[in-house]
Amino acid sequence: MFNRWRNCELGCAIFANIGTITAIVDYEQNYSPYRTYNNCHENSQIMAYKAITLIVTFMAILFLVMKHHHKGIWIIYLYETEKKLNKISGMYYMSKYIKKQPKKYINWMRVLEVILLLIFPYPYIDLYVYVPFRWDYQILYICYTVNELLFVFIFIRLLFLFKALANYTIYENHIARRFCAFYGTRSNVLFSFRCILAQYSLPIIVTFLAIPSILILGLMLRVFERPLESLSGQDYQDPLNPIWLVFITMSTIGFGDYYPISYHGRAIAVISYIIGAFILTMIIVSLERQTDLSPNQFKVFTNIHKTKAAATSVCSAFEYFYFRKMRGKSDFLTLKKKQELYRNVQWFKKTKEELIELNTQKENEVIELNQTMQKIDSKIKRLSWILESMTENIYSQSLIINSDASMSINF
Repeated sequence: MFNRWRNCELGCAIFANIGTITAIVDYEQNYSPYRTYNNCHENSQIMAYKAITLIVTFMAILFLVMKHHHKGIWIIYLYETEKKLNKISGMYYMSKYIKKQPKKYINWMRVLEVILLLIFPYPYIDLYVYVPFRWDYQILYICYTVNELLFVFIFIRLLFLFKALANYTIYENHIARRFCAFYGTRSNVLFSFRCILAQYSLPIIVTFLAIPSILILGLMLRVFERPLESLSGQDYQDPLNPIWLVFITMSTIGFGDYYPISYHGRAIAVISYIIGAFILTMIIVSLERQTDLSPNQFKVFTNIHKTKAAATSVCSAFEYFYFRKMRGKSDFLTLKKKQELYRNVQWFKKTKEELIELNTQKENEVIELNQTMQKIDSKIKRLSWILESMTENIYSQSLIINSDASMSINF
């Protein structure tokens, strides 16, 4: 049942994102080069791509319904199995979402998923929306088609794909769910993402956060700014230009060669800046973790600096005493070597103090790590004790059942 519902969710994500691709092709095919801000002129309506988007969307909804059906059966099966095992073992540590008898009701998250899938460009819809816009001290009205506005939100379907792929990680199988239930945490997509991020921080940030955000926000910005080319004088026919605008906004560079003028485009630029600041912070933290020295590397680093500072001070001392003996105390070179010795000794003391401070910080981190390891070790011992007691209870119950069965047979 677990494999069935996660395969259905993957099928839902695949069909949903096929609809995203066909919607992109449909938008590019129907956009007219004669389009201006005050008219919604389109090319000859090609309904084939919209029809394909409609078909694959309903296929995605069908897989979504099948997924929730199989998942509901799976949860009920988990509940019954846990109930039987708890009667035998006497241990109660079921997950929070299967402690109570599952009930059949409409979950608002399921309704939201269906609503998100139903947002796409529909065939034979020729409705226009005129948005007020202030430009050059006058109020203008920008013409957008309803299908264009629906097309902007179709990129949300990419979340379905990320969610489906998370189900195939080691953090979403039955073993991971058992540990999550034991430690009182919830096994979901957010938990899987955090675990994968902790293991492969920089590749995950770049592949699943930075690149999709730049592409999606760039295409959304293009939809809003493309009809305003006659006013802004900027080229948004090339999709790389709005993507470049989003990139320089997210990276906080802001060259100013491209800039949005519509209210919707400005809102996307602000969102891009916020997301970019978050991604840059995560990248910096990830790089900082990767550049940290291991305990053995830190020992080597400490010994190298201490040895260099000590050797320089010893050499300066030998040179000073040599010149003092050969030239006398008041000689110019002797006084110069004395000052050099004083500077090297001060440098040695400063280096030693800095290394002691760094070593103290590392020791505190090691102490905290050891305390954490001790807690983990105690929990593992407790878990092993629970497993042993469960095994003994199951073994004793099986002996009782076998003895009752043998007595009934003899009778």
